[in-house]
Order: sequence, then C-alpha cells, then structure tokens
Amino acid sequence: MAVRAVQFKRERGRIPALDSQDPWERRIAEGAAAFMRFKAEGRYE
Repeated sequence: MAVRAVQFKRERGRIPALDSQDPWERRIAEGAAAFMRFKAEGRYE
C-alpha cells in the first residue's frame, strides 16, 4: 500500500487522506499510515 500511496501522490500532487469520501483513497491512506507506524517502531529493521 505504501507504493500505491507514493503513486497516488505523484498523480494527484497530495497524499491520500484518511477522511476522504473515496473508499480506495482511504484504504491507501490507512496502509501508508500503518507502514509509517511500523517503520517507526523498528519492525522493518
């Protein structure tokens, strides 16, 4: 999902929003947020 979030940002010039009306955008935003949280916790080291 993080890859999709980067692609979304490139295409639309903004990051996906968690409070969007579009369910696909919301799902991408949730995945990206989870990735950032896990990375901060050190799960990917």
